[in-house]
Amino acid sequence: MKYVPGQNSDYDKQVGERYSDQYDPSVGAPVVAAASGAVRAAFLQKVYLTLSGGIAITMFTAFHLVSRFLAGDAEWMRSLITGKGAIWGVFILYIVMAMAAGAVSRIRTVNVIVYAAFTAVTGLMLAPMFLWAYVVAGNSFGIVWNALALTGLVFGGLTGYVLITRQNFSFLGGFLTVGIFVLLGFMVATFFFKADVFVTAVTVGGLLLFALFVLYDTSRIIHKLGPDEWVAGALSLFIDFINMFIRILSLLGRRN
Repeated sequence: MKYVPGQNSDYDKQVGERYSDQYDPSVGAPVVAAASGAVRAAFLQKVYLTLSGGIAITMFTAFHLVSRFLAGDAEWMRSLITGKGAIWGVFILYIVMAMAAGAVSRIRTVNVIVYAAFTAVTGLMLAPMFLWAYVVAGNSFGIVWNALALTGLVFGGLTGYVLITRQNFSFLGGFLTVGIFVLLGFMVATFFFKADVFVTAVTVGGLLLFALFVLYDTSRIIHKLGPDEWVAGALSLFIDFINMFIRILSLLGRRN
């Protein structure tokens, strides 16, 4: 039976008036915000466990590849690090996998498999940056671990704020769309204008933009997704987390 606010009195009493109007026809079922407390808790648990699993796969892949390279067992990484063609190839693969993960995010089982593959490709993309950070830190992964911890703290604070206050940040959608295109433009400009101040400003700007994305996407998974769309929610938060991590790692590395 389809839920229609105001016509399912028992359900409305269970949910409470605060969420009785949170029905999205495009979902075909009550959104997470309109579900019972138990359903919301189960949904969020799946989202953040899937997110954590994706981050773990990414970090393991990147660390494993760099460790093999340092041990002399992965010479092919030299071309990945020094060859512009290889770097662009991996980046294009990352974009394709991100699009594929988004396209199948609502297809059960397939979405989990593609999501896991995407997070592994993300680790492949990050491996050269991990090696750079390793060298910059004097043959230590200290900067990487610091960046990961700092990203976790900032991300956790932002997403936790939305979950606790239950504020709807959907109004940021238009601004963030424009912001992405502006950021891409400035990122391209860094290939031609390599002044430290300019590159740092673009990096900080990107970090702030994806911090806003965390607010927007956390709000979105609650107010726009159905209880079965936890992979879609984890995917959007994963992309936000990784983009914040990249920029924090870049800032820490440039400081050294």
